[in-house]
Amino acid sequence: MEVRGTALRSVLVACDEEFGAGSSKRGLDSVDSGVRVALQGAVLSTSWYPVAAQAALHEAVRVALGYGSMEANRRVGRRAALDDFRGVYRVFLPLLKWKFLWSSLDRAWSRYNSAGRVLCTEHGARRARFSIVEVQGYTDPMWHAICGRMCAVIEFAGGRDVRGRVLETGATRGEFEFDWDR
Repeated sequence: MEVRGTALRSVLVACDEEFGAGSSKRGLDSVDSGVRVALQGAVLSTSWYPVAAQAALHEAVRVALGYGSMEANRRVGRRAALDDFRGVYRVFLPLLKWKFLWSSLDRAWSRYNSAGRVLCTEHGARRARFSIVEVQGYTDPMWHAICGRMCAVIEFAGGRDVRGRVLETGATRGEFEFDWDR
C-alpha cells in the first residue's frame, strides 16, 4: 500500500506548526535512515510513497514530539487537515449537506491512499460513525492522526466542539465515532 506525498508533506508542516519550528527535523532524526533520506529530500505531492514511510513518520510524532502520547498524532492530523483544506475548500465545506459530506469520504480517501475504503455506518447532523477497511500497514499513531483530520473536516462543515474517538484499530482497518454541537 502507498500514500500520496501530499499526506507526508502535510504531516511535516503540521509538526512545525504544532510543536514549533524545527520539530519536523527532530521527528525525522528519530526514524529509520532510509525513511529519513526519502523524506528529507523533495517530497512530491502527487507521487506515491510506501505506507511504511507514513507509519514511521507518525511513530516519530508519537515518540519524539508527543513523548509517547497519541494526542500528538491527533494534533498533527488536525493541523494537517487545516492546511490541506484551506482556500476554496473552507468556503465550500460549510455549504455541503451532511449526507453529501459522508458520502464523499471514500472518494477523498482514494486521493491520499492507494487502497482502502471508507464505510459510513451511521451519520447525521450531530453524530457519525465510520470504518476504514482494506488497508495494509496502518498503525495506531496513523489512526489517531486520521481521527484528528476528521475532527477538522467536521469543524469545516460547521460542527462545533467536535469529539472524536478511535474505537478499534488494526493493520487493515480502523473504526471511529464522532459527535459535535452545531
